[in-house]
This record gives sequence, C-alpha cells and structure tokens, in this order.
Amino acid sequence: MRISVLAFAVALACAAVSPFSTLVEAQTAAKRETFDAASIKRSESTSMYSMRGEPSGLTATNVTVLELIKFAYEVIERDVVGELPPWMKTARFDVIARTSNGPLAPRRLHAMTRALLEDRFRLDAAYSQAEGRVLALVREHSDGRTFPNLRPSEAKCERDAPLEVFDSTPRSPIDLKRCGVGAGTAGGGGGLIALVGTRVTMPEVAKAMSRWGGYDQPIVDRTGMSGEFDVMAAPQSDMVAPTSQARFLIALREMTGLTLRSEEGTYEVLRIRRIEQPSPN
Repeated sequence: MRISVLAFAVALACAAVSPFSTLVEAQTAAKRETFDAASIKRSESTSMYSMRGEPSGLTATNVTVLELIKFAYEVIERDVVGELPPWMKTARFDVIARTSNGPLAPRRLHAMTRALLEDRFRLDAAYSQAEGRVLALVREHSDGRTFPNLRPSEAKCERDAPLEVFDSTPRSPIDLKRCGVGAGTAGGGGGLIALVGTRVTMPEVAKAMSRWGGYDQPIVDRTGMSGEFDVMAAPQSDMVAPTSQARFLIALREMTGLTLRSEEGTYEVLRIRRIEQPSPN
C-alpha cells in the first residue's frame, strides 16, 4: 500500500503544533496579528485546490472558505457545525496573504489566517463541546507494561518551528525530522497506515488520528498519560487484516499498547455562528 507523502507531511506540519481551543482563545485575546496585505478573489482555476503555508504567509489556489476554515482552525469537515451556507463548499477563491514580520511558524500562520477570515469573511466561530459517540484512545493494558514504540521523549526538536520555503522535492516520511505527529495515509480515503510522533502528547496523538484516520467518530484521549512521548505504529508483514485501517489498529495495539474503544463522551467542534461572502480587495 502506497503512503501518501503529501498527507504525511501536511499532517506533521499541522499536528506538531495542534493548539487546543483554550490556547487559541488565550493567544487571540493576548495579541491579534494580521497579514500586512491580503488578496482574495474568485478563482478561475480548473485545477485541484492547493494551500501552502510559507515563512512569509499563505498562498491558496481554488479553495473554498470551508477549506480555509479547516486549515486555520485545524479541524476536519466532520467537526464543523452551525450556520453553514451552501456557498461555503462551492464558491472557490484564490488567496495570497503576506507579512513582513516573519518567518512564521504554523501557530502564528493559523492565527493570522483566522484573523483574515474574521476580517474579510466576517467569520464568527468558536470551539464548543458536543456530546455523542466517540472513539476513546486508551491503554489496552493497565498492568504498567511498557512498549518500545511508546516511550517518554528525550528529543530536543523544536515545537512550532518556523516554516521553511516550499520545496516540492518528494521526501520519505521517515526522513521528516519535524517535532510532532506524522500520519501516513492510504489513498482514496483508506485511513491511517502509519503514525510517527516525536515529542508529542497523547491529546496530540488522538487529534492527529481523528483528523487523518478517516473515522466516522472523533477520537479523544482517554489514556491518562501526561508528558511528551515518542510513538510509532506501522503495520508489519505479519499483521494481516481485511483493510489498511484494521492493519493500522493491529500495529497500534501491538507496538504501542494503545487501542480505540467506542463509548459515549464529549468532543470538541467548531461552531460557525456567522459567515459572509468576502469583502472586496
């Protein structure tokens, strides 16, 4: 099964700095940064959409506002609720946003993109709690046994490191050195086939799995494990199952001692209270 290197790289860049809603709100209240200049116009492109974070800002082509919201708030469509006019998913835009106050790290870029959405699309959105079925990330064993692929991290990598100039040269996922979670995915929505984390918390692992795993239910951390960890789960040749997603779950259980359990619980959603067509440049 082929790993989607692009999906792995994007997951790593985003999940490495996954801010929880309280952190997002605290930072927003403390200092609201905006781009120096931003152009938003209706797209005439016929190609697939693209979105690229750069040290100086954001370049997005043929994107919907929903895709911009997913990027800015680090959520997937399943977890966006509320007032969602149809044009959010159909109208497409080209966006170029730049700042001279760089280089940007992902956390600042996400915050500035949220400010852009608020200013130009009149977006009013906030995280809130919802109740329903969740997949709880739990430890399968409670006897204190350890697993070599889940251990306290001693890595010195930098969290929320500055973005690099875009490089289209393909790289192997195992060569990615960024501190955070990398999620290898199967094509066609086949779900996770590998997960590697360096200096990550269990909530960050759960969030990465929830975003990239292709599951119908959100994944929440119920491990009770605090601190930062190095984690790796990738199916081996003797792990046989009918789907790539099932093989990944076998690897997760056997290599890290973690598993998923369906239960009732609370999870975080992004609630849209207002959104308007963008203001002119």
